[in-house]
This record gives sequence, C-alpha cells and structure tokens, in this order.
Amino acid sequence: MAWSKRRLFLTCFGLLSGMITVSYLIFHEDPFIRAIALNTTTLQRPLLVTDPAETCAPQHQIAFLKTHKTGSSTMATMIQRFGLANKLKFAIRPENKIISEYHTFRREMVTGGRKAKAITFNLLCNHVRYDHDQIDGVIPNATHFTIIRDPVAQFESMFNFYDIKKSMRYRGAKGAMELFLKQPKRYCCGRYYGGHQTRNGMTFDLGLDYRQMTSVPIVEAKLDRLERELDFVLINEYFDESLVILKRKLCWSFTDILYVDQGVRPDNKRTPLSDNVVALIRKWNWIDVELYDRFLRRFWREVEEYGEGFEKDLETFRGMQDSLFEKCYTTEIVSSDRNRTFSYQTRPDAAPECDAF
Repeated sequence: MAWSKRRLFLTCFGLLSGMITVSYLIFHEDPFIRAIALNTTTLQRPLLVTDPAETCAPQHQIAFLKTHKTGSSTMATMIQRFGLANKLKFAIRPENKIISEYHTFRREMVTGGRKAKAITFNLLCNHVRYDHDQIDGVIPNATHFTIIRDPVAQFESMFNFYDIKKSMRYRGAKGAMELFLKQPKRYCCGRYYGGHQTRNGMTFDLGLDYRQMTSVPIVEAKLDRLERELDFVLINEYFDESLVILKRKLCWSFTDILYVDQGVRPDNKRTPLSDNVVALIRKWNWIDVELYDRFLRRFWREVEEYGEGFEKDLETFRGMQDSLFEKCYTTEIVSSDRNRTFSYQTRPDAAPECDAF
C-alpha cells in the first residue's frame, strides 16, 4: 500500500528523533551516562548475584531532585542506569546536563518552549531547583524524592569543591572557611562560581530563595510543604538504609539499587573543622539544619514502619554490594585532580555487566 507524504514524513521524523536520542546518550559528555547507554542490553538479565523476585510493578515515573554535595551523583548514576535499561524517557536539556541551578524548574526548560505543553517524560535526575507543580507537569504521577546530608559536612564539601577561598581572594593556606563564616554577608551568595551554594544550599536547591531566608514563617511554611510534597528523602549518612527503603517504595529490585560511589574525595582532601567552625556553619545554615533534622526524624519513622524485615533486607543488599565490588573492581583507586575525587579501578577480568557501573 502506498504511503502518503504525511505518513512518510512522520515515520522518518520518528526514526531520526530516535537516532538523535540514542546518539546523545552514547556520546554524552558524562562518561557514566555513556557507559550505561552502551551496556543497557546487559542489564536485561540478572546481574552478578541472585536477586529476589518482586511481586509488584516497578515505578517508572521518577523525579529525583539532585542536590549539591550530598552523594546525589551516585544516586543519579544509579537512576540513569535504571532508566536506560527500561527504555524510559528522560527529561533533559540536550545542551547542558545541568537543567537549572539558579532558577526554579519550569517545564519549558525541557520541553523546548512554552507551547510544548503536551510533552511528558518518565524520569528526571539532573540538577534542577525544585518546583513540585512544574515538575509534575512534565513527569505526571511521579515519585518525588531527594537526598540530603549533615549540613556541616555538606557545607565543608561545597566550600572546597567550588574553591570558595579563591573567590574570596584569600591567599592563606588555612583559615578561609572560618573567615567566611565570621563575615558571611561580605562573601555570601555573590555572582561567582558556587556563590549560590554558600548559604543553606540544600534548601536553596529545594526551592527556597535567598530573600525568603530571613523570614521564619516563610521558612517554616516551605519546610512544611516539602514534607507534604516529597515522597521520600534519603539520608547520606545512612545511604544503604535509605536505598533499602527507596527500593520498597519504588518496587525496584536489589540489582536496581546497586551503586558505585561517584565524586568521593579522599580523606586528605577534607578540611578538619574545629568546634567553633562547626558551630558557625550550623548557625549560618540554620535552615539546612532544620531541614536535615526534620527529615532525619522522618527517616527513622520510615525504618520503624518498614518492620522486622528491614535488617535482613539491609544485610542482603550489602552482600550484593560486596559481590559487585569483588567481581568488578580492584582495591586500587584512580585520582581526579580536577575535582579532587577518586574512582575505583575496574578489574581486568571484570564481567561485561560491570561496564554499566
């Protein structure tokens, strides 16, 4: 039967769009996305270890809010792997893997324009500033979750990652962080690299603007709203425990939540903090402190509600993690001077499935 010009055009357009999407994923600048894209076929079969069967349907509508310096890169890589293995549709900005760091999310950031209101996706895991309703418009019926970290550790990591000392034009070997915290309004929130993260960075990522941070009623209302809107918040200090709970919420398998740490600094790249500096960090980032305390309490309630099978599931998961590292990696690490981080060296005889991590 002869094809009409319109049908032929739509068919060709669809094929071309698919080729562009695959090419973007494979040749994306992020090596983790590229590695995952090249190895999604290996994830269609059991990986490395026995994985207990699930009886519910895995959740495919995912909105992960990638916060700064919280372990979110490790989480994002895991979610990217799941999305590619299940052929899900990513909400991405092709020209930049960061969708938005300074402005709250708007649907046109990923749909290509305000008129493209009918476009929807399955999955979001890139940096955005949180706006529940706007995200819900492009990823309907999604599970919304994020990860946070002890505010003292998060601030120290942020300060060193963005090299705030350089932006302060501080030339001493030590003392830059304490100076910043003693005169925070002089240095905070400027238009320099990382300046947007220098006060209550996690709550800022979750949608609170700087001009709102001085109003206690507005802050409390925002935190209350986050408790209603976020289906789950992982805690960095209890990462494995958080993943076990997330697995149940998403009806994913243990294999789906296996991970390899990304962007981790060696101990010699961390700044020792005095009690005085710790107190100053907590005072300056008081909203992040309250955010963390609220969701840490909620986390322990979730552990209690999980029931007596929690410890067994945690043990199973950690056993699978150990198996992954034994089969895929050596004890050697590879340093990255640019971000002052390290990664793990893949074993020469590693199974093909290891490439996806």
